[in-house]
Amino acid sequence: MINRSAIAVRPRQPYIDWLLTLDICDLRTPSTEDATLYLVPWCEDTDDVARVMAQLHEQIFLHELTGRSPQEETWPQDRSLEVFKQWFDVEFFYGVCDAAGGPIQSDDY
Repeated sequence: MINRSAIAVRPRQPYIDWLLTLDICDLRTPSTEDATLYLVPWCEDTDDVARVMAQLHEQIFLHELTGRSPQEETWPQDRSLEVFKQWFDVEFFYGVCDAAGGPIQSDDY
């Protein structure tokens, strides 16, 4: 076990609709089944989860937007927690176990 929780972020229809407005050469538009998994500070209860989401939603929102369009003018102006919840479904995982056993490396895009 590691001292992190995790959230799976899945696109909802507003995000997919936004993607369809972009002029990108991506081979595939994500579906509502696709997810990005983020390690977050360890959460003990739902109050912790709410606090973490209040702190990290904009960072995660920006990561999801930047991954598809680096042009900020295409991004929604309102990136509040309320809009984040409209654009993405979030599933929490309280415990994270590192079963790989090797060092964790980061890919900086």
